[in-house]
Amino acid sequence: MLLTEFTDTIAAELMLENVDRLSRRHLVLFVALRDAGLDELAERRPASLADLHRAVVAQDLARERDVVLRRLRRLGVHTVDATPSSISVQLLNRYFEIKRRELV
Repeated sequence: MLLTEFTDTIAAELMLENVDRLSRRHLVLFVALRDAGLDELAERRPASLADLHRAVVAQDLARERDVVLRRLRRLGVHTVDATPSSISVQLLNRYFEIKRRELV
């Protein structure tokens, strides 16, 4: 299990390379902590030009994050993407799914 957070594509690229190597020999469960505040900024209706700028940046970051998580899944890595308040439940559910499928 790899519990981490990433915010930019450069860090994500380096992380992808290392997780790819790790996944060749191990079953990897990649747990990413989602920033609820960033999600809120991306979804909130902007009231000013500054709000619009924040929303666009937040949406771009969310889109890049989704691309990284999809790439991990294509590599065969199991992923959990959750806010800190919901991480426990989602992590347990994913673990039980992996056990049910007899992957470990």
